[in-house]
Amino acid sequence: MLLYSSPTLSEELAHGLKGPRLTFSVEGASERVLNPRAVSIIEGIWGAEWVEPELDGPPLLPEGSPVRQLLGWVYRALKQARWPIFQHGVYEPAGKGRFDGKYHLLTRISGGVIPFRLFQLLLENAWVDAADAWSEQAFIDALDLIVEQIGNAGLPGTNQRWVLLELLRNDQLLTEIGSDIFQIGSGVNARFIRGTSTDDVSQLLFEIQRDKIAMGDLFRLHGLPSTEQRRVHNRQQALDAAVELGYPIVLKPFNGKQSQRVFSEIQNRRTLDLAMTAYGSNLSDGLVEKFVPGISVKIFVMAGEILWILGRQHQFITGDGKRSIDELIHDYCSYEISEGFLQKERSDPDSFNNRFRIDQRFTQETLKSILPDGKQLRLTSLPSATVGTLYANFSPEHLSPQVVENVHYLSWLFGDAPLGIDAIGKFSDGQFPHLVFTKVRYGPQIEHSKLQRRFIEALVEQVSAKLDNHKTNLQFT
Repeated sequence: MLLYSSPTLSEELAHGLKGPRLTFSVEGASERVLNPRAVSIIEGIWGAEWVEPELDGPPLLPEGSPVRQLLGWVYRALKQARWPIFQHGVYEPAGKGRFDGKYHLLTRISGGVIPFRLFQLLLENAWVDAADAWSEQAFIDALDLIVEQIGNAGLPGTNQRWVLLELLRNDQLLTEIGSDIFQIGSGVNARFIRGTSTDDVSQLLFEIQRDKIAMGDLFRLHGLPSTEQRRVHNRQQALDAAVELGYPIVLKPFNGKQSQRVFSEIQNRRTLDLAMTAYGSNLSDGLVEKFVPGISVKIFVMAGEILWILGRQHQFITGDGKRSIDELIHDYCSYEISEGFLQKERSDPDSFNNRFRIDQRFTQETLKSILPDGKQLRLTSLPSATVGTLYANFSPEHLSPQVVENVHYLSWLFGDAPLGIDAIGKFSDGQFPHLVFTKVRYGPQIEHSKLQRRFIEALVEQVSAKLDNHKTNLQFT
């Protein structure tokens, strides 16, 4: 007969584990045998492969160990449900049974004893007592219920899990305060990150992310500079909107993603006609926007504090009268740039060529033509394009006081939730004197792993600077 001690919750750093954990013991597991049918059901949900921990910590149990398999299932279940857990549990053997001993399972404040209950369910069904009856349907029903409970206790915030992981990798002290609130550091200079804010603010963010017109209206309602837009449903409405707003304009989908079918800086009706051919006979999902010149920037802000500003810029090649456009693109993609705040990494030239074919900007014959000496050719239709990206790591010092004030206002408006704010403006004399806001999203929403790393570095740098400043103030007092 299996006996469990009552699980106790602890937040002390011990056994190499980072985060709150449940500690309990198991006795009486000596007679249990493997249940292949239950194992098949479990692996159908969470897979059969062992998953390595995302953070270093306690030594792993040997391969083939049933306890290793059991802890691996619990870890995979929590990871897939977006729990802030990055290590397997710890097992301290004791007694005669192969499962007897003390366990330390990572958990979270809002999840309570769910990992312990999952552990019990898996142990008692994947390894059964031969003398006991076993019901497959009862096991499936219990498993469905606990999978739902695990999912309900997952992280609600966009990309919040990898933010917490990178903070721990940078040895930042991280404490869970509530179901979606985490404290970075300690004392008077502690910082907070949260996956959601209040229900009202969360709903507002989700609504404006889905509706570009509503987003523009929101900006204007609060006196913030924004682009002029017109929702269009057919070709004639697009033509009328272009005349009303005045060229140059931008034509893009109302619900578009990743800059697909976005045509920027359209100067006349002929170019607009060409752009509309990409939509075929259906323009019901169209948006016409007044073109704003300048650099596309994304401002990451949390609790009113600007963490990082990413600027993406148009990319150009310059002809020498000898090499083809294709050859110049290959050269451009082959080198890196690291000059001040400008950064560019090596990229795949075929990505450019594929984008050209999709956008119908260049034919294969054009790519083989010689670019005249001194002539510049712009490679990107949008400064936000990710292909071969040339980007800048701006800082708050590059924003005018008025722009900083607007960013702080947006942060306050959305309950100090982590935000990614998109804007466009001209960079003049080392500063953005004015920015036009185009979008606000839950931050950080960065897909590229290297850019994720830069965001985390900026966050860690700000935390460290605050701690250093606090230490200096203490010395003076």
